[in-house]
Amino acid sequence: MNVGQVTTLFRNYIDEPDESFVSDATVQVSLAVAYEEFRHTVMQYDPQKYETSVSITVSGTTYDLGEGASAVSILGTDANLTHPRLIKLNNIASISASGAITRVWRSYGSIQALQRATDGYTLQNATLHFASTVAATLKVYYVPDAAYNAALSSGIDWSTAATYIDDLAPFHDMIALYAAQQYSVLDGASAEPQQLLLGQREVKLMEYLNFRQGPANQYVQRVLDEDCYA
Repeated sequence: MNVGQVTTLFRNYIDEPDESFVSDATVQVSLAVAYEEFRHTVMQYDPQKYETSVSITVSGTTYDLGEGASAVSILGTDANLTHPRLIKLNNIASISASGAITRVWRSYGSIQALQRATDGYTLQNATLHFASTVAATLKVYYVPDAAYNAALSSGIDWSTAATYIDDLAPFHDMIALYAAQQYSVLDGASAEPQQLLLGQREVKLMEYLNFRQGPANQYVQRVLDEDCYA
């Protein structure tokens, strides 16, 4: 499904086929929020589904990812972003000259924990902190924001009907259902039918993602999650 089809389905669910009571602008905001919820559901079963990566060259014990302070900015205001905004940091890895991962760095939850470590990193606000001095190019694997950013040609433009969303088209009705649930809060109407259908669709989505991943992808995820760092 594309943006136009999801928009039509959402308007059908809320029984507002035109702008008489619900403007297109309201629909676009509702769908944008609903898509973030959809992506969150997907990532519960496939954490790498929306993952992207960017290379950073580190020289020292910190790297600022925000506000144009470094060559790569993925946090901070839109005007200073060099790549799509970071929503979730998945991994940081060392890479070879050919681009192969040679080491996955250990993540720590705080600077205090990092201070007791000999290597690894933590993200505090917009700054990556490393346990010791680093002089290398690292690959940052992260989930980007789905919000539309025209300057970076990233995210989903919910104002353009032909816009491609992602390759989970068989489940894009869930975006309209999430949006309909949100609308029901404003409208004061019962959302029980949408909730029942959405629950069924979430089960189908989980089954599909588990089937599509297969044992190979599940093994890769286990390896990344285990204590197997160099």
